[in-house]
Amino acid sequence: MPVETLWPELVGKNLDLKVYNLAWAGTSSDTCFMLAKYWLPVLRPSLVVMAAPPKNRFDIILAAGNPEVQTIMPHTTAGEFSNDAMVKHWLTNERNHELNNAKNKLAVQALCSNLGITCLTYDAHEFFARSREEVEYARDHMHAGPKGHRMFAERILDDWRKKHA
Repeated sequence: MPVETLWPELVGKNLDLKVYNLAWAGTSSDTCFMLAKYWLPVLRPSLVVMAAPPKNRFDIILAAGNPEVQTIMPHTTAGEFSNDAMVKHWLTNERNHELNNAKNKLAVQALCSNLGITCLTYDAHEFFARSREEVEYARDHMHAGPKGHRMFAERILDDWRKKHA
């Protein structure tokens, strides 16, 4: 999709803000937190919007190797973790996913608060995992298209206005 049709650009243009899109495809809310922890003190934006990835993804920091972080998703082959009871229990209990996602959103909010940055957090899945008619699928026929991005941008802008009324 053209960059100007993506929700970060729509929000930035509407609020006349510089956009730093730190999205990284196929990652987890753990990755969102790690990126925020590194970049927020450097960039010092006036607004952070966290569109948390699906809750059932999480990162494992590997002892050694390339990459140093492995994002585990439901369809990930367990590989070296196949005999790990912790991973099996983590993957099969939805509550673990919910708690991890909530902790990472709260951590990003706390980072923002400490730096005096307005922070809005959402679960991306709630906005983008809708029918083709609702979001006009993108070219990959899996992700939200322009209509979905406009809808999400409108929600963010509405929440921004409520916070700054």
